[in-house]
This record gives sequence, C-alpha cells and structure tokens, in this order.
Amino acid sequence: LLEGMFRERPDDPGPRLFLAGLAMDAGRHPEARELLRAARSLPLRPEDLRFTAELLRKMGDYSEAFGLLKSLASSLPPDPGAWLSWAGQAAEVGLREDALFFLDRTLSGRPNANQRLAAALLLQRLGELSRSSSLLDGLVVEHPGQALYLSNRGVVRALMGRASDAESDLRQAIAADPNLLQSYLSLGTLLAGSRRKDEALRIYDQALARKPKGQEAVRRTIGRARAEIP
Repeated sequence: LLEGMFRERPDDPGPRLFLAGLAMDAGRHPEARELLRAARSLPLRPEDLRFTAELLRKMGDYSEAFGLLKSLASSLPPDPGAWLSWAGQAAEVGLREDALFFLDRTLSGRPNANQRLAAALLLQRLGELSRSSSLLDGLVVEHPGQALYLSNRGVVRALMGRASDAESDLRQAIAADPNLLQSYLSLGTLLAGSRRKDEALRIYDQALARKPKGQEAVRRTIGRARAEIP
C-alpha cells in the first residue's frame, strides 16, 4: 500500500516519515535514517517538520532535532506540555540554551500550576535561581498554604543564600503537610549545614516517625542523612 502511495504521491513525505517511524520503533535504525533522508529531500509541511524533529531526537541527533523545533516555534501551537517536555529532554543531554528557549515557550503558553512548578524545578537545575524563585513566588501567592510550593521555594531560597527565608518556607511546608517528607529532608540539611545539628536531628526524627505511602526513598535518604551527623 505504501509503495503505491510513493508512486502516486512522489512529492508527499508523509508515507516515508511514517515508515521511518515504524523502522525506528522496530530498531531498524539504518533503514529509518535512509527513509528520513528521503523524506527530507521533499517539501516538508510544519507537521512533517515536527515529526522529523521527533525522529531525530529518538535517533540521538538532539542538537539537530531541537534546532529544527526552534525554527518552527512561531508556527507550532502554544502547547506548554510539549514545550516543557522538550525543555526537559534538552536539559537532560546538556543543551542548556535549547532548554531555556523551550522553557520560555512553555511559560508564554499559559501553563497550568503543575507545569509552572515543573518549569521552576527545571530552571533550578539549570542554575536560573531568580527565575525559578519568581515562578514559585507566584504559585505560593495563588495557592497559600500549599506545602509543595513552599517546600520547593525553600530549597531555591537556600541555594540563593537566603537561609532565613528558606527555613521559614520549609517550616511552613511541614506545618501545612506533615507527611511531605521532602520538606523535613531539606530543612534538616539546611540546619545541619548551619551547624545546628541538634535541631537537624530533631527534624529528621520527626520525619522518620512518619511512614507516608510512596515516599519510602525519601525516608531512606533521611535515615542516611541522620546517620551522617556525628
């Protein structure tokens, strides 16, 4: 059927891109690259270019894939979820400038609260602490008393050297949700780093007295952190 489509629509890259995707998923990488090369020799529509970028990413050609997506930015729909996903992928392979570009697109597309939190965490990873803090400030104002936002802002403030503000956020986070163990871990780390070891031990013990489901890994990390305090 597809061979017939090649003959009937010789200038349509769609069938070749479709086959390239199937070949890639089946692990036939040389075949996928040849089909993709043939498709890219034809006029590509915006949706074809986006699919091409996804194939290039799967093939490990990250720089070319993200460069292609950046060139399409003005023609692609404002989809914060897609841009955020690409930002994370770019950061994962060390393409910082691409990640920041995609984050800018994410934040220009009316992201929801969860997407803004994810963007803030990614900005933190990329060392953009002021931008991360600004996003978290907005979330805290919009959702006062939300432990997750306070906890993450506390971490960013600690990284910015704002120890007192960080401690305040983390204590508020613990009060708002005593079962969010990451708040105890962050506060204990902050206190231990400030040579307030007795306070850190008390915070770790409070955390270890709780056993919320789904947080076993964090609880183990707290246990190790406590054991390391002399």
